[in-house]
Amino acid sequence: MHRLSLFVLFLMQYFHCFSQTRSETIYPGTSYHLENDTLMTNSGFKIYEGLTLEAGNGSGANGIYQQIRFKTPLNASLLLFHDAEINTTYAYRSNPEIDRQNDKLKELLNKGDILSVKKMMKRGNKKFGYWYYLILKQRKAPHTKFVCNIELAVNSKEILLQ
Repeated sequence: MHRLSLFVLFLMQYFHCFSQTRSETIYPGTSYHLENDTLMTNSGFKIYEGLTLEAGNGSGANGIYQQIRFKTPLNASLLLFHDAEINTTYAYRSNPEIDRQNDKLKELLNKGDILSVKKMMKRGNKKFGYWYYLILKQRKAPHTKFVCNIELAVNSKEILLQ
């Protein structure tokens, strides 16, 4: 056991931690920076509060949106028939709450739906980098609010920039 630990310690000097030394961005397709109240992409597109965006197709299996989610799980579309649906449809899945939310989001949000930007939020820190979240509101009824990481949503074509 002692020899094994010495061997591992000897090899440790040759391992390199890539996550702390990468110089490129985490999501190389699009990068963002904030100027006043406007979020600018590297391609020149400007995102600001009140801007209308178009929803694309879900990038997950069966068209499920992976980068867009409900702002809060306490909304009418999720609370209505909650217990009955969990007991009948989602009871034997690994995570029934998340599966149900994904299915409800897929029912409410379709390709071509118009979403307006309500708020922009900067998240992260200096060590791990910064990213931007958007709170989006659906234009048509029931005016549901969604949250998305704009960089991931644009790169996966769930949000279409015109």
